[in-house]
Amino acid sequence: MDDRFNLALGSLEETLNRVLFALTLSNLSAEDAPLIFMNSSFKDMTGCTDAQLGQNCRFLQAEFPNYEARAEVRLALRERRRTQVILKNRRMDGSVFRNFLLLEYIGSYRGFPELALGTQFVLSKDEEDDLNAVPVKDGPLAQAQSAALRVRLERRRIASDSAVRLLQSWCVLNELTPEP
Repeated sequence: MDDRFNLALGSLEETLNRVLFALTLSNLSAEDAPLIFMNSSFKDMTGCTDAQLGQNCRFLQAEFPNYEARAEVRLALRERRRTQVILKNRRMDGSVFRNFLLLEYIGSYRGFPELALGTQFVLSKDEEDDLNAVPVKDGPLAQAQSAALRVRLERRRIASDSAVRLLQSWCVLNELTPEP
């Protein structure tokens, strides 16, 4: 692997590879924000290998436009804020999936590039339909399903927040100081 995309995470890399949800790190200091880390769960979810390091993650979008979601991601990165979007993606084997992406700006630490962490979850068709539904469905079953979806999504947000805090804590423990 090219050293430009080798992030010296040490023991943290082993921990991130044991996480059961997909994680990626992008280098915002480099042109086109290439991937510099992907954990084992991301590789399993997408079929990617280390050969994709150094590319922008949009290669998963293949021919799918995802215009609104891509615009939101660009804006969030420019504004250095978190966001969440749904992307239609294609795995390396060609199969299609819906990706619920939680993207968080990590920041810039001395000795490290400016980073963004992506946490990805495969979204079922039912979950996507529920998220995109404008009218609220009536009835106790529909309300229970909606509540269950909100709980699942909140659990995913908590998992993503935990990964962000883990990475930020690792930087602090390794005496990497935040840059203004």
